[in-house]
Formats: sequence, structure tokens, C-alpha cells
Amino acid sequence: MNMVASIESLKSAHRAAVERANCWRGRCVNLFARGERVISQALLASPQGAKLPMLNSQRLDRLSKASVDKPRLSKALAEFGELADVRNIIVHGESRVYIDVNEQWLLRFECIGRTGASQRSIDQAEGEKLVRQIHKSVQRLEGLLSPNLRTPDRASSSCA
Repeated sequence: MNMVASIESLKSAHRAAVERANCWRGRCVNLFARGERVISQALLASPQGAKLPMLNSQRLDRLSKASVDKPRLSKALAEFGELADVRNIIVHGESRVYIDVNEQWLLRFECIGRTGASQRSIDQAEGEKLVRQIHKSVQRLEGLLSPNLRTPDRASSSCA
């Protein structure tokens, strides 16, 4: 009987870890969407933005070229661009959730991109640092590109 209780306890802990990991992933996706939106809005408002490029990387590149005389903006765009690889795996990767003995999650991503298959693991501690980094990068872009369109952080969801 104890074995069944242990298995059920493990299943419950895993379900909770999956929920927390999925909430983290959703927050990352939303932050990336906010960054991409502000980049697109800035391009549309510029002379270069009559027709937006299809891919976010192309939009980022176009705005970066138009911002060479603005060092703070150029740096913010470069920092956001450096997150492209992690963005792609978080958004497009298939994930599997593992837990450790402390019920902390580990996400194992697999993704196929233009250069082939890639894999990445992100544990809960690294994920928390990463979401703060993405958030900071997006806030910087919002502050530089659209201070009057700035949106509050949507941290009031049921995700912890």
C-alpha cells in the first residue's frame, strides 16, 4: 500500500511541476511577444516601416540599421536579439518536464530549425533568471521605443 501512495505522490508532484513549468514558459512567450510588438510598432511609425518584414529577426535587423545613431537603442536591440536562440526553443521546441528530489522542474526542449535539430535543458533556477533577463530587455525596449504605450507587467495571473 505504501508503494501506491508513493507513486501517487510522485504523480502529483510531477503534475504540479508541469503546471509551474508551463506557466514559466507562457510568461516567456508573452514577454517575447511584447518585445516583438514594440519593435513592429516602432518600424511602422518609421519611414522604413511601410511594409513589415515577415520574420521578427528581419524586423529587428531593419530597426537596428535605422538606429545606428542611437547607442542606447542599438544596445537594447542587440540584447533582445541575443535572446533569439532561447526564444526559438521556448516558443517552437517540444518540451518534456522532469523533477528533482526538491520538486524543482527541468525542461528538456527539442526543436528543429533551419540548421537542424537542437536540444536545450533549462532548470527552474536558470528559468527564473532567464525570465528576469527577458523582462528587463523588453522593458528597456518599451521604454526607449514607446514610453507612452508601455504596458504593465501581467504578473497577476494564477501562475506563481
